[in-house]
Amino acid sequence: MQTFISKNVINVTFDDGTTKAIFRQEGSLRYQQVLDALKKNASEQELRAILDGQLYIKYWAAGRFEITDNKVIWLSHPEFPIPQGLADRLLEYAANGYPAEAFVAFLDRLLQNPSNRSVETFLSFVERHGLTITERGTFMAYKGCNSDLKDVHTGTFDNSPGTRHKMPRQLVSDDPAHACHVGFHCGSWEYASNFGDRMILVEVDPKDLVCVPYDCDCQKIRCCEYLVVKEVTPETKMRSFFSDEPEETDVE
Repeated sequence: MQTFISKNVINVTFDDGTTKAIFRQEGSLRYQQVLDALKKNASEQELRAILDGQLYIKYWAAGRFEITDNKVIWLSHPEFPIPQGLADRLLEYAANGYPAEAFVAFLDRLLQNPSNRSVETFLSFVERHGLTITERGTFMAYKGCNSDLKDVHTGTFDNSPGTRHKMPRQLVSDDPAHACHVGFHCGSWEYASNFGDRMILVEVDPKDLVCVPYDCDCQKIRCCEYLVVKEVTPETKMRSFFSDEPEETDVE
């Protein structure tokens, strides 16, 4: 095995004559992993796993996922087809070096959702607006509130940080054609910023997701339970894919 390391690229030629290269990019996790592997005289198998894009997913996820015929397979639940929207997010998580355990926890919770329709409509939200997952496998969204942090529609639900709200799931419509219905609504920054005077960040368990209505360009979510994490100001916006305490940055 021969290697060539420059400032911007690492080339590895294996004993069978095949060559793999990895280019250095800003925040490139795989480039650094290859460099670290070479420094510790890693085996050819480990180097191939990092350098090969398809093998890398299995390496990153410690054998939980693999790519077969250009499809991401969840090895513990191969019967569950991972839709392209979630597969794209998984690849982004791997590229950014976020822990695989968070994505596994998210999928486990999603499988606990009793409604196939709920899961399917959620994918439209993921494809348009991405997904921020916590270490527990829950996801983050925004919600607009009145000046007293009460909900906009009824003015009866207090949304102070740390508050949890829940209602019987069967009361909430899972029909995406119902734009407004009984249930708790939250969604993307763009959606939530159009409602109320103040904005909060909420945590939702995938199993409590009920629907993603078609209106508002699938920017909002209807659920039966959520936890208020904190208030966010109009000048801040969540930007990290994975975070237990989402980072904030100027909208500009």
